[in-house]
Amino acid sequence: GIRADTSGGKAHIQVDGVDSVTALLGGGLRFIPRPDAPVSPLSGDVYFSSTDNKLKCFDGTTWHNLF
Repeated sequence: GIRADTSGGKAHIQVDGVDSVTALLGGGLRFIPRPDAPVSPLSGDVYFSSTDNKLKCFDGTTWHNLF
């Protein structure tokens, strides 16, 4: 789901009921670290792993580090 923080000018996007991405007023995206990959990912899904501090992308089969 999506929830807005009108006092801070942010929109928080949730994955599996957990805030995972924050859209910032200045146009950026902030990935909120999470310990586990999202459940039932689709090709192109992205998350930031707090386990190994890596941004990861799912190719339909495997999660890959983006940096």
